[in-house]
Amino acid sequence: MAPNPVITSVTWPSSPKDEGQRLRTDISYRNDGTDGEVFSRVVDSKGAILDSFTSSVAADEISTDSLRFYMPAHDVTIYAQVGVGSTVTSEKGPKTIKHEEPGALAEGSIEDYYAPSSAKSGDTVTVDTETKNVGTGSGNFRLRIQDRDKNKDVVSSSWYSLTAGHAAIKILSGTMPGKNWNLKSILERELPTGEVTIDDTVSYTVILEAVPPPPPPPEPPTPEECPFRLPLLCRLWRRWKGYG
Repeated sequence: MAPNPVITSVTWPSSPKDEGQRLRTDISYRNDGTDGEVFSRVVDSKGAILDSFTSSVAADEISTDSLRFYMPAHDVTIYAQVGVGSTVTSEKGPKTIKHEEPGALAEGSIEDYYAPSSAKSGDTVTVDTETKNVGTGSGNFRLRIQDRDKNKDVVSSSWYSLTAGHAAIKILSGTMPGKNWNLKSILERELPTGEVTIDDTVSYTVILEAVPPPPPPPEPPTPEECPFRLPLLCRLWRRWKGYG
């Protein structure tokens, strides 16, 4: 009998990364065999070992090893492996880490949006917006919808990350006021300094739908001629007919 490590989970480095950044991969595994020495390692797509670690692991023990390597000047595809001696018993991957050129900057764009043309007062107005990072680097973005008449935010998304060339659809909603709603969608980006800049905006108006007036009350019935001669009987007959 021998150790038999099996990977249970892997925490991969985020992407993209600059050249020279130190990347960390956490490999968790369980030993389904007997006590003994077990290796964990990170290799690239060509099989080159980027980092490795060997430890003594007891039977049924669950362990986590942290492996580290430096980002090369190109994209790198990695695999997590565990094993015994020269035999790999379990592998996870691939995971590709993109290389980000020095000085690469993100840039946000509102590619498309949908907003209803009209709504009734009190209706929920939902706006779908496709945002895209058209820059060369990754960045953090936030989408806000602003009431142009009040110059105040109606709703905003949380900050979200986009790598270069990737897009995200954000769905934001607000309650229709009792007037035409002049709105503006604003796409913001966080600068490397921590300041915030506006990359793109789009303006639109949701028209207030008129509420139709209530229908007129029914006309009173046309009085018929009383079939009785006595005034008392005619009064009773008119009440029974609803003529007042």
